[in-house]
Amino acid sequence: MENITSKEVAQKFAAAIELLLDWIDQRMRKHDPRNQETSPSSTDQLLRVGEVAKILCVSRAHAYHMIEAKQIPSIRLGQALRVRIKDLQALIEKMAKD
Repeated sequence: MENITSKEVAQKFAAAIELLLDWIDQRMRKHDPRNQETSPSSTDQLLRVGEVAKILCVSRAHAYHMIEAKQIPSIRLGQALRVRIKDLQALIEKMAKD
């Protein structure tokens, strides 16, 4: 069995997340009925906690825990929590460096 370092795992994880975020961005643009000129940049768009959990490959409960612990910056819209794509990308990049 091949030995893999935690740094290599983090780099592969970051690359996979980047691909997933690109895919999400393309899907959002494809299905966005608004004019692209008036819509926010793709990195300013918001994700639901369930989407964040899927991207990070963790449970929704763990994603909520990370948000409550301020590990993931979030925006509260009434009772709903949302995470900006660019904040999630920054977290993933930071995790890949550590």
